[in-house]
Amino acid sequence: AWEDVAVVAEETGRSLFPAPFLATAVAARAITKLGSAGQCARYLPDIASGSLIAALAMIDAGGPADPGSLELSVSANGSGLRLDGTKEFVAWGQAAGLLLFPAREAGGVSLFAVPSAAEGLTVTPLTLMDSTKRAARIELDGVSVTEDQRLGQPGKAWEVLEGVLDAAT
Repeated sequence: AWEDVAVVAEETGRSLFPAPFLATAVAARAITKLGSAGQCARYLPDIASGSLIAALAMIDAGGPADPGSLELSVSANGSGLRLDGTKEFVAWGQAAGLLLFPAREAGGVSLFAVPSAAEGLTVTPLTLMDSTKRAARIELDGVSVTEDQRLGQPGKAWEVLEGVLDAAT
């Protein structure tokens, strides 16, 4: 429950502990809300053990996190799908082993889980004013994904993501 997360967040804030706690908690919540039982079983145990850092990449190069400014695109790529675009200010993106990307497609916004080592994915650490925070720019140039990497139904992720972000703030 988010109440438990608040206690941990308070304690990490008290000591100014620079860790990807909130970024990973938000990503885990998105997986829990949108992922299938198989996807949850694949990702959540490693996230819970601390062996996998996850990050939700919400902000596109074109502006704030909303469906109207979402530029990351999904297109057909042979028997799979392809992601193209840039995400900015991804909290702990340079440390994440798993990145969650909202992307626009014909039916709306979908969410994809992509390993940070995926071919065509470039992570550039950013320098922030707050030296205890970490963020990255992530460029996707023809990153191949499968339907199994889509969390939830095609085009139906945005409303759930709004709820995840609202609960975290």
